[in-house]
Amino acid sequence: MPNDCWNTVTIYADPPTIRLLVEAGLKLPELVKKYPLPDDLRVYEYTLKTAGAEAMIFSITSAWVPIHALLNALMNEYMIWFIKNEWYAEDGAAGVWIAEPAKPAGAPPIVRSLTWDEGCLEAKHDLFRATESGTDKS
Repeated sequence: MPNDCWNTVTIYADPPTIRLLVEAGLKLPELVKKYPLPDDLRVYEYTLKTAGAEAMIFSITSAWVPIHALLNALMNEYMIWFIKNEWYAEDGAAGVWIAEPAKPAGAPPIVRSLTWDEGCLEAKHDLFRATESGTDKS
């Protein structure tokens, strides 16, 4: 059974692009078919958290790793101004992935990524357990 990877994605784009992405996301199986993911990457859940005229935030759960292949494909096809993915995997890997268009137009997007080990779910549970005095460690 794969470890889950929770992705929270923010996209800024023009209103027509946001509308297209909201509609495509609500039909996630069709979106994944259009942008094939690596064989070992499966997508389980999609939730549109909020959408406005020029921005949207959604969460998506994938297996093992974040959905950067899908986000790269979206960045290359649509007029997206900015994408940010904050992700966390069950095994403790975590990170932030950001992409924005390069100048001149048509050049590969500029991608920045930062990763760290945040601790697996069991380790985090242990870190946030109550202390002997009954208060949380916060």
